[in-house]
Amino acid sequence: MPSSTERSTGKGLMYKVVGNNSAANNSQDCTVYLEPTDPIKTAFSGTSLGIRINEYNGVITTTGDTVYTGPLAGIAPVSTSNNYYFWIQRSGTAPAYVAGTTIIVGEHVVASTVIGAIGTSVGGGTASAKVLDFLGQGMTIPAALGFAMVNLTLE
Repeated sequence: MPSSTERSTGKGLMYKVVGNNSAANNSQDCTVYLEPTDPIKTAFSGTSLGIRINEYNGVITTTGDTVYTGPLAGIAPVSTSNNYYFWIQRSGTAPAYVAGTTIIVGEHVVASTVIGAIGTSVGGGTASAKVLDFLGQGMTIPAALGFAMVNLTLE
């Protein structure tokens, strides 16, 4: 969970937060614990802090239909489900399952309407909002219903 300072000395600095005690019931006191490997760079006092939850908390896995669930977070190397931790890749070369229309080297690839698969922006069909978010470009042509290498460009 990152935090950032907003005013006076130390303005604009970000720190990794590893925990905090609850400031429930409108309490004005809250203790924030910073990551030990991310020390305070500039002392600050009278500074407001902003705290934001990790952007990868609550990632939703895509569904096997045309429903758009939000911006793509990346490609997982294994089958995943909601409410479980998993690793995703956002950039670089990655294998991806191709369902339906084969991809062409250099062509944009998108999330498919088949669970856990990619497709082309052309083969995805205009009925699917999923074709609006490009994952990257195809690097290899897969065998029928096989895996292709893609260059992910989500970062």
